[in-house]
Amino acid sequence: MILLLCFMALGLIAQNQNYVPATLNVEEKAEANKSVFCCFAEENLEYPERSCFIGEEGIVVVQFTITEKGSVEDMKITNSVCENLDEAVLCCLEKTMGMWQPAMQDGRPIASVKKVYINFDMAGNPSHKDNALMMYKAALKSYSKGMDVESNYLSFTRQEQRKRTKFFERSLNELKEASKYAPEELPIVLWQAKAYEQLGDMTASKMKLDEYMRLLNPEETTEVEMAFIRAIK
Repeated sequence: MILLLCFMALGLIAQNQNYVPATLNVEEKAEANKSVFCCFAEENLEYPERSCFIGEEGIVVVQFTITEKGSVEDMKITNSVCENLDEAVLCCLEKTMGMWQPAMQDGRPIASVKKVYINFDMAGNPSHKDNALMMYKAALKSYSKGMDVESNYLSFTRQEQRKRTKFFERSLNELKEASKYAPEELPIVLWQAKAYEQLGDMTASKMKLDEYMRLLNPEETTEVEMAFIRAIK
């Protein structure tokens, strides 16, 4: 098994000239289009063997805070692909404990939030874009079938209600699969909110609508990076 890794730093969002981002205090130096964290991850993040064997892939998104003292807090997976890949990302991040230099603002250390998109890609498989589009189209088709059940009957029998629910649940599951390949895509998030609404889960629907609004207006202080990881058999 050969593991190829290529990291692309996306930079910082709307920073001023007096801001210096948090970085790892390690011997590795940042290369062109790579942050120090990405260079560290290149040496420490491995594509899980079981995930390679069964073909698990997608984009794991992890968000965490570097405090003003340089500690790592509030680690959370904001886009999950599967347990194996999620755990690999968190384990790699945990290895950086005690190695961070905090961000600086006007010469003073401050807490900062980092978000890292880690793209696990199996060579020879369809692209993540193609997989996301396929599942997205399937989800809209299932949603439409659910709406057809609603419009074709003036009153629901229990069987008809179960049929309607089945279509919306299928649509939601397909949207979740699409988000594994295309996290935080606005159309996917919006249709997830709609599917939850049709299923009567207004709490989940509101959470997705809130996420949609946050994506429309991202926080300017979040540092964003992306990692591309490819496994070749």
